[in-house]
Amino acid sequence: MALLTGAATAQPTPQAIVDYDRPPPRFGNVAKETHVTRGDLVRIDQRVIPAHTQITILRQLYTRTGQPFTFETTRSADGHLIGARIADDPLFAPPAKTLRQSAGPRERHAGELCQPWTVSQRTSDGSMFQQAGCTTADGIELSRKKGVIDAISATNVRRTAVSAGAVRLPFETLDTTLLVRQEAGSDHRSDYELVLADRHGATVLQRRSGNWLYIEERVGQVRTISVRNLLTGVEIRYSRNRNGRRAWMWSRSFAPTVRPAAKPDKATSAATRQETILGEKCSWQNAWPGVIVFDGSKSDCRTADGVVLASVETSMGSMTHFTATSLSRRTQPLSAIKLPAEVTDRAAWELGDAQPVR
Repeated sequence: MALLTGAATAQPTPQAIVDYDRPPPRFGNVAKETHVTRGDLVRIDQRVIPAHTQITILRQLYTRTGQPFTFETTRSADGHLIGARIADDPLFAPPAKTLRQSAGPRERHAGELCQPWTVSQRTSDGSMFQQAGCTTADGIELSRKKGVIDAISATNVRRTAVSAGAVRLPFETLDTTLLVRQEAGSDHRSDYELVLADRHGATVLQRRSGNWLYIEERVGQVRTISVRNLLTGVEIRYSRNRNGRRAWMWSRSFAPTVRPAAKPDKATSAATRQETILGEKCSWQNAWPGVIVFDGSKSDCRTADGVVLASVETSMGSMTHFTATSLSRRTQPLSAIKLPAEVTDRAAWELGDAQPVR
């Protein structure tokens, strides 16, 4: 998954800023976007209004022809960085020229001629993913359709100089060192380390250090990690699915997350509402209070200070039951809630000559 830096040979061409419409059906609620292009490096700018908010944010994606991953940053309307993400994704970038097959005579879009092409690629689950597009002789993408759910169509092409800095991947935005800090006067009386397991070998590791909570789940080859601050709303997430595809991101909430308080589980009889696990008492509660779920439910057995010692979740007729196997109430250092080195190692993501990420 090596990143081609393109720093080598000829003067990059083309250089342009292109506006696009994204007609329905489309993935997400972005109706327009702008591509800033220098050679085969492209920065995609999208203005997004997250669901249930009236806040506009700027989402910027950095890509290039054939790049096997996506890299994106998110900024508030005033330019402050509020998130960054990198993920294995070989189907997001414009497909490599060697994969494209000509699809008929040249067409004209936004006042420029382009050559139609099609590409068929096999995905990690074995299905075929179809793309079609139209690109100018010097590489400007004027249209592209991905499968049946997403497309872009150029509405305006501005041939103008684009600096190298405008399209470089901002690797430094992945550095979370300054985010993961302990607030002055943090209360460590609720610190703990907990391991839960089910009968199939799946495990959940939890650590709390002050206001920071670390949760790592392993189910076979699937791995997910969440690190979040219960006070500020900062969250860092990593996942790896059964096919080995990874995603790593951090985000800063607009406001700290406030969830409805857990409520006693009405589906559990009074006789079994409380349990003692690993020597600690817990009470069964609805883990999703105020949330309407039609095909499942989740109940947790929580201690008085909120530690989950057992959890039962049903979904589509299946059930998972996790029970605590170990619990330590010792103070946890900040290092205990940081992401493992293999997740944040630059070499693991093959980011070329970029600065290390943390």
